[in-house]
Amino acid sequence: MQDEPQGTEFSRRLREAITDAGLTQEAVAREIDVTLRAVQFWVAGTQEPKGRQLVALARVLDRDPSWFFVEPEREAA
Repeated sequence: MQDEPQGTEFSRRLREAITDAGLTQEAVAREIDVTLRAVQFWVAGTQEPKGRQLVALARVLDRDPSWFFVEPEREAA
């Protein structure tokens, strides 16, 4: 049984962070100087940002880069 929407843990957390920040995918793309399509791929879970893109994304969304990958059960512990 799958309760999560389509995507990966990273994509679910990315959607949450974008919503919490009150930004659009387009605004995130502009802020970190990537294409809107790149952000759409990340949100869909078909790709993940690497290196500088991940660091920039975390900075814009006020998250630590590791936050996007930590499973909620571990975070609560």
